[in-house]
Amino acid sequence: TLVYPELANGNDSVAKQDKSTPEGILSKKIDKMLEEAKIDATLMNNLGESIRSFEQLAKNISPTVDAITSTKKYGEEIALAAAQLETLNSLYQTQVENASKQAAANEAITQRAAQLKEEMEALQANLSSLNGVYGGMLNAMNRN
Repeated sequence: TLVYPELANGNDSVAKQDKSTPEGILSKKIDKMLEEAKIDATLMNNLGESIRSFEQLAKNISPTVDAITSTKKYGEEIALAAAQLETLNSLYQTQVENASKQAAANEAITQRAAQLKEEMEALQANLSSLNGVYGGMLNAMNRN
């Protein structure tokens, strides 16, 4: 009411104040500055509407922000799953390598078992032959 007394509740008595008072001079200067800057009621209304529109747009951005947050969380979970799959893959790779080593060891054992069997058969043949020789010697000694 001090700067724009004419706007004070539509009271004309205030508007008819002496324009030579400091408040009146200040009011004239502000009016002149607003007029030179071409700031009028329409521009102020448009500014108010723009601010309200901006407020509505800001409210509409909220779901987008939520979606971005969800996408970020999903990305983090995918990265975690990828790391766990990588760990699982390395464990699987280790198991495959161990299975290959075990298969090679089993093959070596099978070959050694076959070799042992051949040697045992040869030993058995030698023992049978030796038993025959000793048996013949015993028979010869018993006849004398």
